Amino acid sequence: MSSMLLPPGVGPVPPWWLWIMPPARPICCAAGCWLLALNAATGSRATPALRILLLERHGQTGDSWWRTLFHQGGWDDETLLNLLPVTEPEELPPLTLQHRLELFTHALGKYGTADVSVRSNALLQQRLETTGWAGDPLYLAMAAQIAVEHGSASALSLSKAELALRIAERERMQVLRNIQNGNADQRRLLPHLVAMVTICQGLDRTRLMRVIEGEKAALGYDGAGSPGMLADLLSQTLPSDTAGGVWPIQPDMIGEAFILNEWQQGSDAVLRAFQVAGTAVAAFVIHCVEDFARAKRAQPVAWLTVLLAQPDLSTQDLFTIADRFPQSSVALMEHAVQIQADLVSRLQATLSLQDSADARSLFANALNNYAVSLGNFSRREEALQQAQLAVEIYRELAAARPEAFKPDLAMSLNNLAIRLSDLGRREEALQQAQLAVELLGPYFQKYPMGFRDWMAKMIRQYLALCDRNHSKPNHNLLMPLVAVFAQLSDED
Repeated sequence: MSSMLLPPGVGPVPPWWLWIMPPARPICCAAGCWLLALNAATGSRATPALRILLLERHGQTGDSWWRTLFHQGGWDDETLLNLLPVTEPEELPPLTLQHRLELFTHALGKYGTADVSVRSNALLQQRLETTGWAGDPLYLAMAAQIAVEHGSASALSLSKAELALRIAERERMQVLRNIQNGNADQRRLLPHLVAMVTICQGLDRTRLMRVIEGEKAALGYDGAGSPGMLADLLSQTLPSDTAGGVWPIQPDMIGEAFILNEWQQGSDAVLRAFQVAGTAVAAFVIHCVEDFARAKRAQPVAWLTVLLAQPDLSTQDLFTIADRFPQSSVALMEHAVQIQADLVSRLQATLSLQDSADARSLFANALNNYAVSLGNFSRREEALQQAQLAVEIYRELAAARPEAFKPDLAMSLNNLAIRLSDLGRREEALQQAQLAVELLGPYFQKYPMGFRDWMAKMIRQYLALCDRNHSKPNHNLLMPLVAVFAQLSDED
């Protein structure tokens, strides 16, 4: 994670700094516990206890690390957000053509020789202005590396995936140059081990030694040298720490491309990596499917299919993997439905052994997620059935423990409204959407930061359904909630 701890009073960071810093890694959920402990230690203060500058290419309050840490939906969210002086990410303006020209030509000069024709070539400037990825400094730098050898016109005509695959091949050649005096087994094994480290998202020294021994045996490269010697070579090839651990190829897409180039046949290596690093490997493969979907590379989808078919996947593993799936992704849609169906099946079986409120809530939450996945896959009748069952469960739980489960019931009713609307049953959908707003409203008024995102989604859904039904919104219901949003805006 790229971050800096800034004491209160530090002025704004210059915009160029944000462009040159690498993107942030997702924050571990344990950070939330750390921040809560910090809040307890500092008590109530006139100024926030800590300022954290987190840099990410695409940061929004509704997803990624921000949602993981600050918007899980609950009472702790209020406490965590009170630690921050600013509660909304600041979006940087897009790069202008002039910015793109300056970055591209600067990178050309850094990697080889400046191509002065870019500034005078109208066609190249048009490509810089119209190519989607040219608004991202990372891809401009990648294109500059390719342009040094093949020319700017060729580099600017490539897709994001093609850029990453070309850069990854250069990385592989660099790996081989580091062992140019090595034997044949070393030259075959070392790039493979780099791929293993990358898909595992880094390995400490102990696990690295174990992986080297396992891969030597699995591939039959007995002449590659001792595990210690190979570990030292990897430390010289990849970023490493003082304890002998090694880190993956970064940025992620180049690491993914490196593995695609290296492992063009079969899934055995991916399965062995999964035995070492578990869900980190699955998360990496999910990103790989997304990043290379348009390039029509078959390996990532095949790898994910094999991983999800593993009989020893625990329920917790399934939950962790399911959480890594994007909310809406055409490339991953079928797998998202599969994994949610598996979770529902497992949790339903668990209920026969442990029929507690928490177990039933977990099952209902899985049903809601399954309904969303089915809806994204246009299996709308099935999606409605799952959403209805989730509402029934949460309605029973809320009747017994309203303070604990009414917010969950409200969220389930909102999901049910979406499923009904998808089937054209708009009047019924409007009824459920209004009930969802009514149920969550008091909790939002009491804990506005904890339920802000969900309240906003429910109100948008309610107003959209009012419009489709040519029905007037209930202003008596909405005005107190709008007042809370206005107060939050004033505080920001």
